[in-house]
Amino acid sequence: MGQGVWIYTKAELAQHLIAGSWQQSLHKQPAGGGVKQGIKPWPWADTWPVARLQLSNYGIDMFVLAGGTGNTLAFGPGHLTASSDFDQQGAKIIAGHRDTHFNFLKNIVVGDKLVITDLTARRVEYKVESLEVVDSRQSRLNVLQDVDQLVLVTCFPFDAIEPTTLRYKVIAKPVVNQTFFEGRKL
Repeated sequence: MGQGVWIYTKAELAQHLIAGSWQQSLHKQPAGGGVKQGIKPWPWADTWPVARLQLSNYGIDMFVLAGGTGNTLAFGPGHLTASSDFDQQGAKIIAGHRDTHFNFLKNIVVGDKLVITDLTARRVEYKVESLEVVDSRQSRLNVLQDVDQLVLVTCFPFDAIEPTTLRYKVIAKPVVNQTFFEGRKL
C-alpha cells in the first residue's frame, strides 16, 4: 500500500515540477524567434514541456511533453518528434495513455474545441473534425503531414486491461482567425 501511495505522490509532485518548468520555459524564449528549448522539470528528466493543451468544456488543462517514449508518457501526453512543431504548419501529433492523461478522449465529440499554447505563448484554437479507430497492424495513422492539423492518439478501447493494437485518433483543424498571442487575437 505504501508503494501505491508513493507512486501517486510522485506523479502529483511531477505535475507541479512540469508546470514550473513550463513557466520558466515561456520566459526563457529568445526575442524575435530562434531555437525554442524547454527547461527540464528535474535535472535527470529526458523530456520537457513543449505545449499546453486545454479543453475548457471538459476541464482539461495539461502540459504536452517532448517525445513519445514510455518514460515521457508516464508523466503526460507526448508530442511525437516526427511530427511538425507547434509553431509550424503541418500535422502535430500528440500521444497519451488511454487510462490516464488521454482518458477524456472517450467523451470528446466532433465540434469540440481545444486550445494549444506553444513555447512562444502563441495560442491556436482547434475544432475536432473527426474521430476514428485504426488497427496499427493493418494501417499506419495515415496522417497528412502537409495539412495543418492536430492529431491526438491513444490506445483503444478505453476500458481494456490488456495491450491492444487499436488506436483512437482525434483529428482537429485550426479555427480560422482564432490565433492568439499573449491573450490578444491576431
